[in-house]
Amino acid sequence: MATAKSETRDGVELGRSTEPGWAFVEGVAKAGGAYTVHVDATRSAPWTTLTSRLRADWAFTWADPDTRPTLLAVRYSTPLDEHNRGPGRQLGVWVEHGAAPVNSVRVEVSYDDGAHWSPTVLRRGGPGWTAALNPPRGAHYVSLRATATDTSGSRVSQEVLRAFALT
Repeated sequence: MATAKSETRDGVELGRSTEPGWAFVEGVAKAGGAYTVHVDATRSAPWTTLTSRLRADWAFTWADPDTRPTLLAVRYSTPLDEHNRGPGRQLGVWVEHGAAPVNSVRVEVSYDDGAHWSPTVLRRGGPGWTAALNPPRGAHYVSLRATATDTSGSRVSQEVLRAFALT
């Protein structure tokens, strides 16, 4: 998997890397500030059938170097078999977050590897949301793109191409 990562504090780049981890943010956290982290990971053949590309951007304020920042993450659930294939009719969505409540969530879906995106209608239910999906005839994969924010101003945008295959 090829990975590109960049991190900034208060708009100033802290560094770029192809290695995983928080090498730059952890080294300067004592200064506090508004941070952004960008990750773009792509798989090469023969591992491109599912999760061929993953992109994520986080924005958060981090002032206490004795704690880890709490990053938002949008998670999904849908009935899948052992090969990560399913009918793609119903999608469960929830947001992992810290103490600040989530105040907005948006999920988009693509059936053509991200060439075109359509918003989903999220319905609140339990600890998260559900979305009805309607894959067109002939579609083979479902790609997902989401954005979430919390009341503290933290934000995540994430995109997964070929999140799962359709049966």
